[in-house]
Amino acid sequence: GGGGEGDPTPAGADDFLPLLIWVVLTSHIPHLLTNCEYIQTYLNPARLMGKWGYCLINLRSALEFVMYVESSSVNMQEGIFDLKLKEAEDKYEKRKSERLKM
Repeated sequence: GGGGEGDPTPAGADDFLPLLIWVVLTSHIPHLLTNCEYIQTYLNPARLMGKWGYCLINLRSALEFVMYVESSSVNMQEGIFDLKLKEAEDKYEKRKSERLKM
């Protein structure tokens, strides 16, 4: 990939998707997948051909990666991956229950 300090090559799609995956993971946007599906269903098809479509496809790719990621996808031992996944799920459930109490 490009775009790093001292690298004259512009950043491309291969650089963008991992960053977008990180943003999806850390943003904690409620109902992001549902909203993405809604947009895909109801957005004017002509708009899906340009920048909107490009952005939507990248967002959908990031969501699909997050939903179906496996330890081998991230070069992590399966046991460590499972532990980290469980910790993240517990943290998510805790935040979710705290939001419901408000």
